[in-house]
Amino acid sequence: MRLQTTAFAVAFLLLPSHVLHAQREPVLKQIDLPHPYYYREMYLPQLTTGPSSLTWSPDSQSVAFSMQGALWRERVDSHEAEQLTAGPGYDYQPDWSPDGRRVVYASYDKDAIELRILDLETGRTQPLTRGGAVNVEPRWSPDGKRKSRWCLLRAWSEKAEYPILDEYPYATTSPIYISAGGEPTASADDAHYFLAWIDRLKQAALANHDWNTDAEKQKVEKLLSDAAKVFQIQIREGDAKCTAH
Repeated sequence: MRLQTTAFAVAFLLLPSHVLHAQREPVLKQIDLPHPYYYREMYLPQLTTGPSSLTWSPDSQSVAFSMQGALWRERVDSHEAEQLTAGPGYDYQPDWSPDGRRVVYASYDKDAIELRILDLETGRTQPLTRGGAVNVEPRWSPDGKRKSRWCLLRAWSEKAEYPILDEYPYATTSPIYISAGGEPTASADDAHYFLAWIDRLKQAALANHDWNTDAEKQKVEKLLSDAAKVFQIQIREGDAKCTAH
Protein backbone atom coordinates (compact mmCIF):
# COMPACT_ATOMS: atom_id res chain seq x y z
CA MET A 1 0.00 0.00 0.00
CA ARG A 2 2.84 2.38 0.82
CA LEU A 3 4.50 1.85 -2.59
CA GLN A 4 1.21 2.37 -4.42
CA THR A 5 0.52 5.59 -2.51
CA THR A 6 3.99 6.92 -3.25
CA ALA A 7 3.67 6.12 -6.94
CA PHE A 8 0.32 7.92 -7.09
CA ALA A 9 1.79 10.98 -5.37
CA VAL A 10 4.66 11.14 -7.89
CA ALA A 11 2.27 10.81 -10.82
CA PHE A 12 0.09 13.58 -9.38
CA LEU A 13 3.07 15.91 -9.06
CA LEU A 14 4.04 15.26 -12.69
CA LEU A 15 0.63 16.30 -14.07
CA PRO A 16 0.65 19.46 -16.22
CA SER A 17 -0.20 22.63 -14.34
CA HIS A 18 -3.33 23.29 -16.44
CA VAL A 19 -4.71 19.91 -15.33
CA LEU A 20 -3.99 20.59 -11.67
CA HIS A 21 -5.82 23.90 -11.84
CA ALA A 22 -8.74 22.66 -13.92
CA GLN A 23 -12.13 23.06 -12.30
CA ARG A 24 -15.51 21.65 -13.17
CA GLU A 25 -17.47 24.05 -15.37
CA PRO A 26 -20.49 25.47 -13.54
CA VAL A 27 -23.94 24.81 -14.96
CA LEU A 28 -26.08 27.75 -16.06
CA LYS A 29 -23.26 30.11 -17.04
CA GLN A 30 -25.94 32.76 -17.66
CA ILE A 31 -25.77 33.56 -13.94
CA ASP A 32 -23.20 36.30 -14.36
CA LEU A 33 -22.84 37.68 -10.84
CA PRO A 34 -19.77 38.44 -8.71
CA HIS A 35 -20.77 35.74 -6.21
CA PRO A 36 -23.04 33.34 -8.12
CA TYR A 37 -22.82 30.76 -5.32
CA TYR A 38 -25.36 32.67 -3.25
CA TYR A 39 -27.83 32.98 -6.13
CA ARG A 40 -27.53 29.28 -6.93
CA GLU A 41 -28.13 28.28 -3.33
CA MET A 42 -31.05 30.65 -2.71
CA TYR A 43 -33.01 30.69 -5.98
CA LEU A 44 -32.24 27.66 -8.14
CA PRO A 45 -34.56 24.68 -7.62
CA GLN A 46 -32.96 21.55 -6.22
CA LEU A 47 -33.56 17.98 -7.34
CA THR A 48 -35.27 16.13 -4.48
CA THR A 49 -36.36 12.54 -3.87
CA GLY A 50 -39.31 13.76 -1.80
CA PRO A 51 -42.04 16.35 -2.51
CA SER A 52 -41.11 20.04 -2.71
CA SER A 53 -42.54 23.34 -3.99
CA LEU A 54 -46.15 22.49 -3.18
CA THR A 55 -49.01 24.49 -4.71
CA TRP A 56 -52.72 24.17 -3.83
CA SER A 57 -55.51 23.83 -6.37
CA PRO A 58 -58.02 26.73 -6.31
CA ASP A 59 -60.67 24.49 -4.71
CA SER A 60 -58.19 23.28 -2.04
CA GLN A 61 -58.96 19.65 -2.91
CA SER A 62 -55.62 18.79 -4.51
CA VAL A 63 -51.96 19.71 -4.38
CA ALA A 64 -49.32 19.73 -7.10
CA PHE A 65 -45.63 19.42 -6.30
CA SER A 66 -42.24 18.62 -7.80
CA MET A 67 -40.44 15.38 -6.99
CA GLN A 68 -37.60 13.48 -8.66
CA GLY A 69 -37.50 15.96 -11.55
CA ALA A 70 -41.20 15.71 -12.45
CA LEU A 71 -44.52 17.28 -11.43
CA TRP A 72 -47.11 15.30 -9.48
CA ARG A 73 -50.71 15.79 -8.34
CA GLU A 74 -52.47 14.28 -5.35
CA ARG A 75 -55.93 14.75 -3.88
CA VAL A 76 -56.09 15.49 -0.16
CA ASP A 77 -58.39 12.48 0.39
CA SER A 78 -56.05 10.08 -1.46
CA HIS A 79 -52.79 8.30 -0.68
CA GLU A 80 -51.68 8.02 -4.30
CA ALA A 81 -49.99 10.68 -6.44
CA GLU A 82 -50.42 11.05 -10.20
CA GLN A 83 -47.39 11.96 -12.31
CA LEU A 84 -48.12 14.99 -14.50
CA THR A 85 -44.91 15.53 -16.49
CA ALA A 86 -42.27 13.19 -17.89
CA GLY A 87 -40.33 15.32 -20.35
CA PRO A 88 -36.61 15.39 -21.09
CA GLY A 89 -35.97 18.14 -18.53
CA TYR A 90 -36.27 18.45 -14.77
CA ASP A 91 -39.50 20.17 -13.71
CA TYR A 92 -39.82 22.31 -10.59
CA GLN A 93 -41.76 25.08 -8.82
CA PRO A 94 -45.35 24.53 -10.04
CA ASP A 95 -48.02 27.19 -9.57
CA TRP A 96 -51.71 26.38 -10.12
CA SER A 97 -53.74 28.80 -12.27
CA PRO A 98 -56.75 30.52 -10.63
CA ASP A 99 -59.16 28.73 -12.99
CA GLY A 100 -57.72 25.34 -11.99
CA ARG A 101 -57.04 24.27 -15.58
CA ARG A 102 -53.30 24.87 -15.93
CA VAL A 103 -50.02 24.75 -14.04
CA VAL A 104 -47.03 26.95 -14.82
CA TYR A 105 -43.61 25.64 -13.82
CA ALA A 106 -39.86 25.95 -14.32
CA SER A 107 -38.08 23.29 -16.35
CA TYR A 108 -34.31 22.75 -16.47
CA ASP A 109 -33.10 21.40 -19.82
CA LYS A 110 -30.10 22.03 -22.08
CA ASP A 111 -28.30 24.47 -19.76
CA ALA A 112 -31.28 26.79 -19.27
CA ILE A 113 -34.33 27.04 -17.04
CA GLU A 114 -37.40 27.90 -19.08
CA LEU A 115 -41.02 28.36 -18.04
CA ARG A 116 -43.68 26.00 -19.36
CA ILE A 117 -47.46 25.68 -18.99
CA LEU A 118 -49.18 22.34 -18.44
CA ASP A 119 -52.81 21.85 -19.52
CA LEU A 120 -54.27 19.56 -16.87
CA GLU A 121 -57.13 18.38 -19.09
CA THR A 122 -55.02 17.27 -22.06
CA GLY A 123 -51.70 16.70 -20.32
CA ARG A 124 -49.93 18.75 -22.98
CA THR A 125 -47.23 21.28 -22.16
CA GLN A 126 -46.12 24.32 -24.10
CA PRO A 127 -43.20 26.70 -23.63
CA LEU A 128 -43.79 30.09 -22.09
CA THR A 129 -40.19 31.28 -22.51
CA ARG A 130 -37.55 30.28 -25.09
CA GLY A 131 -34.68 32.68 -24.47
CA GLY A 132 -32.15 30.26 -22.99
CA ALA A 133 -32.08 32.23 -19.73
CA VAL A 134 -32.61 31.28 -16.09
CA ASN A 135 -36.29 31.71 -15.18
CA VAL A 136 -37.45 30.61 -11.74
CA GLU A 137 -40.44 30.81 -9.39
CA PRO A 138 -43.25 31.59 -11.88
CA ARG A 139 -46.49 32.91 -10.37
CA TRP A 140 -49.97 33.55 -11.79
CA SER A 141 -51.62 36.91 -11.30
CA PRO A 142 -54.88 36.68 -9.30
CA ASP A 143 -57.03 36.89 -12.45
CA GLY A 144 -54.84 34.37 -14.28
CA LYS A 145 -54.37 36.65 -17.30
CA ARG A 146 -51.85 39.40 -16.69
CA LYS A 147 -48.19 38.67 -16.24
CA SER A 148 -46.39 39.79 -13.14
CA ARG A 149 -43.70 42.38 -13.75
CA TRP A 150 -40.95 42.78 -11.21
CA CYS A 151 -37.94 45.03 -11.03
CA LEU A 152 -34.96 44.19 -8.87
CA LEU A 153 -31.70 46.15 -8.89
CA ARG A 154 -28.27 44.77 -8.09
CA ALA A 155 -25.01 46.68 -7.74
CA TRP A 156 -21.52 45.38 -7.19
CA SER A 157 -17.87 46.21 -7.67
CA GLU A 158 -14.69 44.18 -7.87
CA LYS A 159 -12.91 46.61 -5.59
CA ALA A 160 -13.53 49.17 -2.89
CA GLU A 161 -14.46 52.60 -4.19
CA TYR A 162 -15.25 55.73 -2.22
CA PRO A 163 -17.62 56.17 -0.43
CA ILE A 164 -18.14 52.38 -0.14
CA LEU A 165 -14.88 51.02 1.17
CA ASP A 166 -15.87 47.38 1.62
CA GLU A 167 -13.94 44.76 -0.32
CA TYR A 168 -16.12 43.33 -3.11
CA PRO A 169 -19.27 45.29 -2.16
CA TYR A 170 -22.55 43.74 -3.27
CA ALA A 171 -26.09 44.98 -2.75
CA THR A 172 -29.56 44.10 -3.99
CA THR A 173 -32.93 45.74 -3.54
CA SER A 174 -36.15 43.98 -2.69
CA PRO A 175 -38.31 43.32 -5.79
CA ILE A 176 -40.68 46.08 -6.86
CA TYR A 177 -43.93 45.37 -8.70
CA ILE A 178 -44.17 47.77 -11.65
CA SER A 179 -46.49 48.58 -14.53
CA ALA A 180 -45.41 47.98 -18.12
CA GLY A 181 -46.90 49.08 -21.40
CA GLY A 182 -49.38 51.28 -19.60
CA GLU A 183 -50.98 48.30 -17.84
CA PRO A 184 -51.67 48.58 -14.11
CA THR A 185 -50.29 46.23 -11.49
CA ALA A 186 -52.06 42.89 -11.50
CA SER A 187 -54.26 43.34 -8.42
CA ALA A 188 -55.08 45.50 -5.44
CA ASP A 189 -53.69 42.75 -3.19
CA ASP A 190 -50.26 43.21 -4.75
CA ALA A 191 -50.57 46.95 -4.26
CA HIS A 192 -51.39 46.51 -0.54
CA TYR A 193 -48.30 44.35 -0.12
CA PHE A 194 -45.91 46.81 -1.73
CA LEU A 195 -47.49 49.80 -0.06
CA ALA A 196 -46.84 48.19 3.33
CA TRP A 197 -43.27 47.42 2.25
CA ILE A 198 -42.68 51.03 1.18
CA ASP A 199 -44.12 52.32 4.46
CA ARG A 200 -41.72 50.13 6.47
CA LEU A 201 -38.81 51.23 4.31
CA LYS A 202 -39.78 54.88 4.72
CA GLN A 203 -40.00 54.57 8.50
CA ALA A 204 -36.59 52.93 8.69
CA ALA A 205 -35.03 55.52 6.37
CA LEU A 206 -36.39 58.53 8.26
CA ALA A 207 -35.31 57.05 11.59
CA ASN A 208 -31.72 56.92 10.38
CA HIS A 209 -29.46 59.67 11.78
CA ASP A 210 -26.58 59.30 9.30
CA TRP A 211 -27.87 61.52 6.50
CA ASN A 212 -25.26 63.81 4.97
CA THR A 213 -27.71 66.72 4.70
CA ASP A 214 -31.38 67.47 5.38
CA ALA A 215 -31.86 67.93 1.65
CA GLU A 216 -30.68 64.38 1.02
CA LYS A 217 -33.13 63.04 3.59
CA GLN A 218 -36.01 65.04 2.12
CA LYS A 219 -35.23 63.85 -1.40
CA VAL A 220 -35.37 60.20 -0.34
CA GLU A 221 -38.60 60.83 1.59
CA LYS A 222 -40.19 62.34 -1.52
CA LEU A 223 -39.10 59.43 -3.72
CA LEU A 224 -40.66 56.93 -1.35
CA SER A 225 -43.84 59.00 -1.03
CA ASP A 226 -44.16 59.23 -4.81
CA ALA A 227 -43.71 55.46 -5.07
CA ALA A 228 -46.43 54.90 -2.46
CA LYS A 229 -48.88 57.06 -4.44
CA VAL A 230 -48.65 54.68 -7.39
CA PHE A 231 -49.86 51.78 -5.27
CA GLN A 232 -52.45 53.88 -3.44
CA ILE A 233 -54.04 54.62 -6.84
CA GLN A 234 -54.04 50.91 -7.67
CA ILE A 235 -55.78 50.10 -4.38
CA ARG A 236 -58.51 52.66 -5.08
CA GLU A 237 -58.99 51.32 -8.60
CA GLY A 238 -59.17 47.76 -7.32
CA ASP A 239 -61.71 48.69 -4.64
CA ALA A 240 -63.80 50.50 -7.25
CA LYS A 241 -63.84 47.41 -9.49
CA CYS A 242 -64.97 45.24 -6.58
CA THR A 243 -67.78 47.68 -5.76
CA ALA A 244 -68.91 47.78 -9.41
CA HIS A 245 -69.18 43.98 -9.49
